[in-house]
Amino acid sequence: MLGILMTISSHLFAQPEVSTSSNPKWYFIEVRGNDERSGMVFTNESNVLFGRERIYSATQSKLNSQLWRFELDADGNYIFINKAASTRKMDVFLDSETGSVRVIINRTPTTAWKINKKGNYFGIQAVTTVSGKSSYKFIHQGNSYKGEKFPVVLETSTWENDRNSNFSFVEYEDPNLVMSDSKSQTWYVIKSNRAGCENKCITDIVSSALPNICFGIDDYKEDDYSQQWKAIKKGTTSKDTRFELVNRATGNIIQADYLVKDGYQYTKATQTIEESNGWNLDYIANKEYILYGKDSDGLTRYLNTTAANETPEAYNENSLIGSGFSWNFVKGEVTMDIDYIAKPNDWDNINIYSIEGRIFVEGVDDFTVRTLTGVTVNKNTSLPLGVYLVTVNNKTKAVTNY
Repeated sequence: MLGILMTISSHLFAQPEVSTSSNPKWYFIEVRGNDERSGMVFTNESNVLFGRERIYSATQSKLNSQLWRFELDADGNYIFINKAASTRKMDVFLDSETGSVRVIINRTPTTAWKINKKGNYFGIQAVTTVSGKSSYKFIHQGNSYKGEKFPVVLETSTWENDRNSNFSFVEYEDPNLVMSDSKSQTWYVIKSNRAGCENKCITDIVSSALPNICFGIDDYKEDDYSQQWKAIKKGTTSKDTRFELVNRATGNIIQADYLVKDGYQYTKATQTIEESNGWNLDYIANKEYILYGKDSDGLTRYLNTTAANETPEAYNENSLIGSGFSWNFVKGEVTMDIDYIAKPNDWDNINIYSIEGRIFVEGVDDFTVRTLTGVTVNKNTSLPLGVYLVTVNNKTKAVTNY
């Protein structure tokens, strides 16, 4: 069964890819570590870096302080940029009181960085050192500093191979669900990541005797339309990230509003977009996401997998991985709406025909051929008999291949 609980919001050992501000790729910088430092990630706290536990939060602004992308300077050295402060780059400064070389972010950095392979991990080395501390060049996850826990500092080569100087770059995945519209639909299977439910997914129980409570968790079945969902953007502005989830078999929409039955808060179904307030999606880790939305009373609710006769678990943002609140979106088929294909009078000067199963466009080399489900096929080979979509100059026509 599927319940909604109320709350009153890798590539582990790979070198990071270089990206740009317009096409960023974000990473956590995670220390191998030992004792309580193990697994901590670089975190920007008021432009000074500390090692902190990974944030699993519905608040993106909190998560941004732990996300980094990478550029290269003219000499091929790395520049580290934090998502929460994109105008600042990772840098160092000397604390004259303690003699420690702290790692910070700065608008006018004095150093770039080298990334050195260390077995399955990496060392991070400052290209330019600070005056009076020329041997301090390797980033180290510190233990304490002036009473502060876990500062990120530079150390000498003595510490270069220490576990607390070994790091990995853990890729962050933006949700980036493809929104469907009147011309194209992208279908997803929404699988539960709860232990014991790994092959189960949200299913519209078509035979349900309760029309407003018809969503459940069932074993995945290939090509079962009752397990396929499309996302439709709710709002009209870029800041409004809400979307609706619409079932392929029934057209039922999953609401954040709920009905109480047998002590459970079941998410309701509707056929009307306007009746639902929509959902938001936040990344946890390992391709896991949470789904949350506001009900008609303005309360934030989270989609949760709960077994029959089981007490629903409480939402805890620090233990979401593998919980009933964790979901995986598996992208499937993309379909096209034939009603929006270009009209024949757009094609008066284009001759399309088939010979022995192969489709030709007279006088044109640059065209694509797709099936009615949107799959691109090899236009230079003989194709099975049927109807295909031929696109020329951004215009599409349905053509029968004899």
